[in-house]
Amino acid sequence: MSMRIGSGGAWRGWWAAPAVVLMILGWASLASAQSTPERFPQNIGALVTDLGNVLPEADQQALESRLERLRAETGVTFAIVTISGIPGGAAQLESYATGLFNAWGIGNLDRNDGILLLYSAPDKAVRLELGQGYGQDFDRVAQGIVDRVLVPELREGRIPKAMSEGVTQVIERIALPFVQRATTEGAKSGTSDWTRYGVPGVMVLAFAAIALRKRRGAAGPTTCPQCGTNLSMDHGPILSNGRKRLVSCPDCGWAGRIPARALHERPDRGPGRDHEGLGGGSSGGGGASGRW
Repeated sequence: MSMRIGSGGAWRGWWAAPAVVLMILGWASLASAQSTPERFPQNIGALVTDLGNVLPEADQQALESRLERLRAETGVTFAIVTISGIPGGAAQLESYATGLFNAWGIGNLDRNDGILLLYSAPDKAVRLELGQGYGQDFDRVAQGIVDRVLVPELREGRIPKAMSEGVTQVIERIALPFVQRATTEGAKSGTSDWTRYGVPGVMVLAFAAIALRKRRGAAGPTTCPQCGTNLSMDHGPILSNGRKRLVSCPDCGWAGRIPARALHERPDRGPGRDHEGLGGGSSGGGGASGRW
């Protein structure tokens, strides 16, 4: 009798142990799912995303304007992101930057020419992440910019200056040389088609440029004269004559009359506004890092 009871108790104990383990694992998994934050911040489409709250509004706008101009003139998308901490700490800087870059799709999908400047003040870490279209030569240039410009200024807490000078160096030493090289290589590969398409194409572009210049000259300004924010059709009603719109700047509050044809047909792309995506590009982990 006692043997049967003992045997039954042992049998029940054998089943109880796995059940307890499974319950513990389930609780741990649920707790982890509830406490783990989203790995990457939401992409709102802005070229300057100050999640770390380290940039004054005026500096954000100035940087955004420069990066918008770079994209308009060269097609290169350069994004700046500040964060309040890297999940896993500074040791995860490179993997986090690459993941964020690819999650947001920074840069042209075909050229993979995007650039990301990621800064985390709590981790004392900065990263220049480059798209897959850049080679190791640009990695070395990026490391020089990180070592000689970004780290020294960031270490001293001069964040706006670091960002401004860093952007200047990246544009002059990485973005523009990359575009120039791509243009040169494209010209070499397309030499055989120049006779057939080149001359007519240049003539069409020349006439289009002349017409556009005349139209812009007559149209007047397209940006707020006070802060530089792009103004669009939806920023004011048409006046009675149909030729001008009374508009107000959504950023600084300036109000005035702007020729209707000078305004963009779609909403402006000011800092923090949701607009077109960042291109769909990707990175393979190229770039440079700095810690202090």
